[in-house]
Amino acid sequence: MIIRAMSIQRDALALLEAAEEAAPRMEQQALLPETLEELQAAFKKILTSDIVETFVVEHEDRLVAALGIAMVPYLWNPKRLMAEQVFWWAAEDAPFGAAHSLFEMAMSYCMVKGAVPLFMAPAEPDGRNRLFQKRGLRAVQTVYVGLS
Repeated sequence: MIIRAMSIQRDALALLEAAEEAAPRMEQQALLPETLEELQAAFKKILTSDIVETFVVEHEDRLVAALGIAMVPYLWNPKRLMAEQVFWWAAEDAPFGAAHSLFEMAMSYCMVKGAVPLFMAPAEPDGRNRLFQKRGLRAVQTVYVGLS
């Protein structure tokens, strides 16, 4: 298992396929573009954005997980840098620990950059909640979204 920064030339196609596969499982699916072409265009913009850092897990010559974080100034205090989760995906057959390893890589990156990490957990608690708490992150609010 290799954890590394994304290479757009090497990884873009696999990540686009992953986005297509993961989209139906996303809690905020109602906010996604309606067509595959629009979804791919939106994800290409995310992957090539200057503010988004993407890390991937490669296993047996294929990508099995990816995590993207947007590095942006905090609106209420632009001296503070925030690292906001944009996406976090793992294939159903990803090796045990792949998603956790990505999270640890992102947390290390946040520390190096002096950024405050901001990760999302689903409305129904799962393993991510425990992982975040173990790393000293705490829930500060619940987000309500008008999905229809």
